[in-house]
Amino acid sequence: MKRGIGVYIGPKEVIAASLSLSQGVPNLERFAIEPFEEAEKSQASGPKEKDKSNKPAKKELTREAQAVKRALEKIGAQRMRVTAAFNPFHLVTRYFEIPSIPRKEWGNAIRYEASRYIPFKISETVVDFKVNEGVSRETNAKILCVTSAAVKIETLRSYVNHIRSSSAKVDTIEPLFLALSRAVALGEKLEAEKTYGFLFLDDDGSVNVTLSRSGITYLSRDFLLSDDPKANETRFYEELKVSIDFVQQKTSSDKIEKVFISGSGDLPFWSDFLTSVFGKQITFQPALFPVKQVVPSNMLSKLIIPIGLALRGLKHKSPLGDFTLLPPAEREERPEKIRRLVGYEFLV
Repeated sequence: MKRGIGVYIGPKEVIAASLSLSQGVPNLERFAIEPFEEAEKSQASGPKEKDKSNKPAKKELTREAQAVKRALEKIGAQRMRVTAAFNPFHLVTRYFEIPSIPRKEWGNAIRYEASRYIPFKISETVVDFKVNEGVSRETNAKILCVTSAAVKIETLRSYVNHIRSSSAKVDTIEPLFLALSRAVALGEKLEAEKTYGFLFLDDDGSVNVTLSRSGITYLSRDFLLSDDPKANETRFYEELKVSIDFVQQKTSSDKIEKVFISGSGDLPFWSDFLTSVFGKQITFQPALFPVKQVVPSNMLSKLIIPIGLALRGLKHKSPLGDFTLLPPAEREERPEKIRRLVGYEFLV
């Protein structure tokens, strides 16, 4: 039976999900949520006796790798290929437009333009992008609408190693908002020419806002909440309002159809609050995935990301396009070659 395995490595915990296909329909089989632990229990009991053999010392797993290992053991997915994501604060996503050019020139032109928006050195960065052909609203000329996603090679290598050292194999790593939109699209029809929003709240107070229309991601940005509840209300409203204004200006649309909310924290509160400040012009609702077993809504909200990642393993496409932050050659389990293989070349 074909299975898809999704792993999300957050700031404080690892969330994993295993999906299978039943008559072509994805089904949530098992899941696990494993918080980070500062040290292995064996280390807490005292210093280890020195190994007098000639065997090389066993490398200690990071707390992230330990959590990944425990989570995969619980869902019976050791040594399997996984699709993974990490906190979007480590990722830079930018939308830009350039004049239409022949496809063979896309690589160089987009590489140059993207370098203007990415706050890292291109030689130290992995970048993927999605291109849609469109027409400029101002000049009516043909243009390329480009959404790029970039991460520092050092950060990517770190997360890849967390997973590989836990005995799993990494099929690909993708931006979190793709997994969220993929899971939502399984039970909700996302119509063309309508604008949708995706909100993800993590357990460290970070929030990701992603807005898309007709399969184009126009914006994906992050902000942090504080310990002050009233200040957070103001911050949340202002960050979402400026994001919506930007996308509406880019698309000439005057309405956000729906905003899907997922992640950790008091999501019902935020849904009610945002409804009260934006009124009936926007529908805020939980991001859901149909499951057979009884799963509390607050837990399902956390599982939606690894579920969306596992769906990619089952060949389900994201309505926002399928970026990858791990080139095919790097999936052959050769992490020492990551710098040579990526960062100098864009994937189309």
